[in-house]
Amino acid sequence: MVNSNLLAWIRRPRLGSTLAVLLLMGALAVSSEPRPVNASPILPQPPAGPGLQQVVDLEPRYAEARAQYLEAGMRPTDGIRISIPAPDFTSRSSEGDLDVVDNFEGRSGPTLIWPDTVDWIEWTFDIDTPGLYSIVVEYFPIAGNRSSIHRALKIDGEYPFLEAKRTIFYRVWRDAGPPERDRDGNDLRPPQREAPRWIVEPLKDGEGWYSEPFEFAFHQGAHKLRLVTVREPIAIRAIHVVSPRVAPSYAVMRERYQQSGLSAVAETVEIKMQAESPSSKTDPTMRGEVDYGPLTEPQAEGLYRLNQFGGWRWRLGGRWVEWTFDVPSEGLYQLFFRMWQGYESGLPVPRTIELDGQVPFEEFKEVFFPRDRQWQGFRPETPDGDPYLVHLTRGQHVIRLTPVVGPMRHTLWAIEDVTLDMSLMAREVTMVAGAQPDPNRIMWKLADRIPNLVERLETMAELLEIESERLEEISGYRPNAANSLLAVAGQLRSLADQPDTLPGRIEEFRGSQSILAAWQLRLRDQPLNLDYLLFSSPNAALPRATPNIFEQAWSTVVNFTASFQRDYIGVGSRYEAGESDAPLITVWVARGREWGMIMKDMIEDDFTPNTGIRVNVEVFPPNQVAAGGLNVILLAAATGKAPDVATGVDPNLPVEFAIRNAIVDLSQFSDYPEVAQRFRPGAITPYRYQDGVYAIPESQDFNMLFYRTDILAELGLEPPETWEETYNVIWQLHQHGLNFFYPQVGQATIDTGASGQTPGFNPFLFQHGGQFYSDDMRRSGLDTPEALAAIKEWTGLYRNYKIPIQANFFNRMRTGEIPIGISHYWDYILFSTAAPELIGRWKMVPLPGTPLPDGTIDRSSGGEGRAVVMLKSSKLKDESWEFMKWWMSTEVQSRYAQELQALIGVEARWNTANVEALENLPWPKEDIAAIQEQWKWFKERPVVLGGYFTDRHIVNAWNRIVLLGWSEREAVEEAVRDINRELAKKREEFGLDANR
Repeated sequence: MVNSNLLAWIRRPRLGSTLAVLLLMGALAVSSEPRPVNASPILPQPPAGPGLQQVVDLEPRYAEARAQYLEAGMRPTDGIRISIPAPDFTSRSSEGDLDVVDNFEGRSGPTLIWPDTVDWIEWTFDIDTPGLYSIVVEYFPIAGNRSSIHRALKIDGEYPFLEAKRTIFYRVWRDAGPPERDRDGNDLRPPQREAPRWIVEPLKDGEGWYSEPFEFAFHQGAHKLRLVTVREPIAIRAIHVVSPRVAPSYAVMRERYQQSGLSAVAETVEIKMQAESPSSKTDPTMRGEVDYGPLTEPQAEGLYRLNQFGGWRWRLGGRWVEWTFDVPSEGLYQLFFRMWQGYESGLPVPRTIELDGQVPFEEFKEVFFPRDRQWQGFRPETPDGDPYLVHLTRGQHVIRLTPVVGPMRHTLWAIEDVTLDMSLMAREVTMVAGAQPDPNRIMWKLADRIPNLVERLETMAELLEIESERLEEISGYRPNAANSLLAVAGQLRSLADQPDTLPGRIEEFRGSQSILAAWQLRLRDQPLNLDYLLFSSPNAALPRATPNIFEQAWSTVVNFTASFQRDYIGVGSRYEAGESDAPLITVWVARGREWGMIMKDMIEDDFTPNTGIRVNVEVFPPNQVAAGGLNVILLAAATGKAPDVATGVDPNLPVEFAIRNAIVDLSQFSDYPEVAQRFRPGAITPYRYQDGVYAIPESQDFNMLFYRTDILAELGLEPPETWEETYNVIWQLHQHGLNFFYPQVGQATIDTGASGQTPGFNPFLFQHGGQFYSDDMRRSGLDTPEALAAIKEWTGLYRNYKIPIQANFFNRMRTGEIPIGISHYWDYILFSTAAPELIGRWKMVPLPGTPLPDGTIDRSSGGEGRAVVMLKSSKLKDESWEFMKWWMSTEVQSRYAQELQALIGVEARWNTANVEALENLPWPKEDIAAIQEQWKWFKERPVVLGGYFTDRHIVNAWNRIVLLGWSEREAVEEAVRDINRELAKKREEFGLDANR
């Protein structure tokens, strides 16, 4: 039993080390009884001391909290229901307005309309019978920014467990209709439409870590329930505190079937649902996909046919999908799936199966769909090999499948605990041996200087070995993940045998930590492809799901032949010149096909009907429209086949083409000034050449300060507002073995392959009042006192403050080694999508800046984006300008961002350059506010002839100063000479006066 004094001590604020708490809990568990294999792993840790403080989540995981409830004698109650009308709240935050509407959306009685401007609402209720209860919310997802609705839950002023911070109320989506087809017979992906309805569901983990709803412990007396706004509005009719529903076992259900006289339906009864046509789903990114296999229904026959459902987009826990079906006769049915699941994790994937809103029996809480590289038939079966039978009455029913993490959660928790301790241990070793330990030293006596070092290494290895066995037991063989865990465990045991080798192997040690972090992401993903679902008599023969060799061979021939006739760049319906008097323009999209498909859909249902202008959309990879070299626009212009408009082009391309008189000066249009008001003035700068403007911004990157809220709070630090404050933060981080991140100029995101402009030198130059070029754009502007001061401050980060020259900021922030740093849009996406363990533990704020005399802080910085251009060869310039204005309008950009995120997911968040449209994006409101604040200081450098030499020689100057020890003045003078030489050479090459 966990005594109350210990629990009170655990919940104290600013406790110190998370792992020290786990040590005490582990010691308590060992003293009472052996820890079961499926319990959350516990690592023995040293007591927290100076420099070893690790942030603690004051709330335990739900699994740990429920175990504490049971140990304290709390048990699920039975037959109790307490209803709280939502309008009868007892307190609320002062911001925003609430509304109460009678008979809202067909539901009688009053309903509370809760906009996301109201931060929290609290209700009070009384409990007569102590025990465990579920909390059921009766809600309606009212219109918002199309994201799922998030609220955090507090009971009596505290979060009862960690997962209560991410309670999700899902919206309901469906396809707008069956797929339409283009002229070639290929399916066009249907738009996604929200289909809101009243939903009555118990609170559960929104990420699918658990297959059952949450149970909350309530003692006798009055209690307070508070919901805290995270994002999106919601309508709530009532909140119910009820006794938990307990699903019976299948053995019990079989007895009930027999007692009720139920029998199997006739063998001729068969109910088939095509998986690609669900009736409802929680996420519009889950959708029909194409499969060219010979037995997939309907067959593709070489065409793009949406004939299966799910795959990688249906991998995240908690995102359910429903299919509605009609049952012709009552009886017992078996369930069958034609499915494919051959993903790299090598593990079966679990799904919770519900019928008409309930799990029919215990075994359907986590049904494992087996792995196979071939399409296969899967029938859920008992350990004896008999099918699980479900009772269906005559009429309409709904089957729901929900991805859950399942027993892999214990492995994920173990990996998380091990990586946390590895991160802590790496910092401890750094404090003893330094950031660059002497490779020739072999006597460090680490075991004496770092408490419990050997024991911790051995315990981590043992935990990974246990979880490797668990994965092997789940899958029936040793999957790739198990091999990786064993490899890391072997390294940890090697270090335990020779702990003094750890400083010399610290990079190898950190590499293993990255391996574990990567598997932590992969193991929580549960992708599954479905062709169809089938209910039939248990006596009926099951359909064949795997094609034979002859069917597969013929299918390969058909698909190979069709590949020569497939249009790989055209999107949607294509128009031919001359078939109509309506004008026809061609638009190139330098993005993926799905980006182009959404644009084409919006053109067909908005732009063309309202303007009469037809549009052909073609897609190209982004790197094919980059500036410099032979890109497709240059080749097309040379052959007379250039498009009218190109979108998503490299920001350096407009000036390069303007010099060659290949694109149109947009400032010649009378309403250009009105269009330019949609963007930050600094965003237009890279597209100016002489007196013209040759592009309008389409997307815009942003440079922001990212930080771990938990670690900075533990260290007593605030995110810095100025560079002086930043330097103080860096010194304090160093005292704790931590560091700050600032990307070197031109450095792309390490290990991701993603491109993105890093801030580099720009903020320092702009904030010191310098500029890259002279006013006439003929010479470098770096030969000024302002530029020299900026160079000194920039390189001083690396010379004086010893921040890392290169690092994977995303991984290092996840592990806590670099809890604060500056980065851009791509890392924002990664933190939002690929770091679930950091939910609620990181923030993004504007850059540090330089104080001005009036007290404001100059945060000037830029952010590379993509542009929209009009080609000079276009014969329909007015029509092309109409398209460009429409495309970059606030309404269209807002809709495009919502459609894109709905179809592809959070990882496709659209960073529009339209300032007003940014406010309408389905992003957290505090993130948008931070970006808007930074954009007030948006400033970019101009693009000039020979400007590519500027970046090159700024990097050379940085290398000479930081790596070779040159003085700042010498390095800058060398760079300016080289830059000016190239600028003059290029002006001469293009016939411009280089000496004026």
